[in-house]
Amino acid sequence: MAWSRPLLALFTPWVLALAACSSGGGGQAASAVSADVDASFPSGLAVGAPTDVSGTPSALLKPRSGLRFARDWGTATWQAIRQGNGRQLAQLATAALPVGNAHAAGVSSPEISRIATLIRAVLSGDSSVDVSSLLVVQHLFNGEGGNASCFGPQLLYANHDDYVSGPGASAQLPSGDLGLWKATADDGTTPCVAEQLNLRVRGVRRQTFQGLLLMASMRHAVASDSTLAMPAAGATTTVTTAMNTLMSALSPAITVETATIALDSTDSIYTYRLVLNNGGSGLTYRRGEVILRHTPGSSTSAYSGVMQVSGFTFTSDSAMGCSDLTSGGLYQAAAVSTLSYSRDDSDISFSSRFAHYCGHPTDDTGSNYGTQVASFTSGGELDPSVKLAGGGGSARGSTLGWNGGFARFAGAFDRDTLDGSYQYAWQAGVNDGNSRTLLATSSYNSAAAVRTVTGYFGYAADIATTDGTLLGMICNWAGPGNSHIPSSLFQMQTATLADSASAFVLGSSKITYAPTVSCNSSSAMTYDVDVDNTIVSGEGASVTNDLDTLTGSHATVQEEITSRGFSTPAGF
Repeated sequence: MAWSRPLLALFTPWVLALAACSSGGGGQAASAVSADVDASFPSGLAVGAPTDVSGTPSALLKPRSGLRFARDWGTATWQAIRQGNGRQLAQLATAALPVGNAHAAGVSSPEISRIATLIRAVLSGDSSVDVSSLLVVQHLFNGEGGNASCFGPQLLYANHDDYVSGPGASAQLPSGDLGLWKATADDGTTPCVAEQLNLRVRGVRRQTFQGLLLMASMRHAVASDSTLAMPAAGATTTVTTAMNTLMSALSPAITVETATIALDSTDSIYTYRLVLNNGGSGLTYRRGEVILRHTPGSSTSAYSGVMQVSGFTFTSDSAMGCSDLTSGGLYQAAAVSTLSYSRDDSDISFSSRFAHYCGHPTDDTGSNYGTQVASFTSGGELDPSVKLAGGGGSARGSTLGWNGGFARFAGAFDRDTLDGSYQYAWQAGVNDGNSRTLLATSSYNSAAAVRTVTGYFGYAADIATTDGTLLGMICNWAGPGNSHIPSSLFQMQTATLADSASAFVLGSSKITYAPTVSCNSSSAMTYDVDVDNTIVSGEGASVTNDLDTLTGSHATVQEEITSRGFSTPAGF
């Protein structure tokens, strides 16, 4: 039995958006949420990319007043004067007129702001929100991101400059290794860095959204039922019946095994736990667990916590399974993610991790199924340093290590403007020695009503050990004579979202190179530059790379991007 749309949206996480303020955030009115509800739930928490917009202009409105506006107005005016942009100067002059509490025209609302508003609406029991249209349980079981078509395509080449032995002087490179290859996505407009960021983060955004929706539903069930109450210190409130009633209305195929909210003996940590199953078997079997540990702070705008989502399935794909954990000829598989978050007024930070594991829970009386298949740090996050030694299909033994891929995503930003730094890193398998990493800064000019996202791509160390440092570009990862030693080069693109626009557009772009160790090609080598599966005469010959590089006295790529405003999120 396949999962219905309403429940599969619970599990997986470029931006953790605790973007909504206590009034709901995102520039939209929110239903009232009582102070005690706010104190026991991370209201406004969501995950997404700063480049992911809902397409609703003027949804993110900023006041025409205050120090922030004055600073942004000055910056935008000086830039317009330097560029001789009379139209922009006229717009800025109008924006500076005193108009009381009016708002500047806004850019399209980031998807994370919309999600935060929806979660808050569910928390408050807003009857205008159709929860059945939001829940998609299948999303609970896959937090993995994908690649845009403009990123890392398969690539034909001929007479490769580095050929000595190996794949051949003329062959095809596999997908996933070439980075930002085309400047824009297939629509010819969206910057590749924005498209790749959105697709890489999509799985995490969906999974986290679904988990928070269900946790918000549990909290609202207590608030709306006179027979229920939040637990006292050291006690537990069971809401299994209420959640089964909700699920039976949304998706009759789903059964709630357990739904509880507990408060520790020190009266400081709330633990929400929900376990679901669809009654299926074999390839249709689905079982999921969501655990939220929330620690309130000194106010409703100060809190921290960790959310853990675990999805259990069967698969015939040996790359996702282990030979000693099978049932009925199928591999036992698990997809596990964690989201560590904190908020201090307008300052938000988060760390999201996702990986594939082997196995299913063996103890149905346990209080945390995820810990039976995966390894965690002392802070409750997935531990990337614990991975299986063999490839797919090998025995797991007693090691609760990841297998088949690991991804890390972190950010530190301002909840109102989304200004800040974000980093996403991923590794396809346990045997890779390097992770791919995409870093971004986001800034919003409230006077010009323009959001600018600058992205950087390159390689980092093994996902199990990296601290997020961008080492540089590897131009020949899988070709003949390849070298995995990063050079002091990297890819860079800027994407801007202008006043009342519905999509980002391309600004600066330095991504071009040849797939050789030197990142350049001779006159003898050719390759399929436009990725149309043919190499015309001279295509790709005599290419000199146009990648970004070090400036001034900077000795490393990380120093370079730090000088441009990027700061590795502390949670990474």
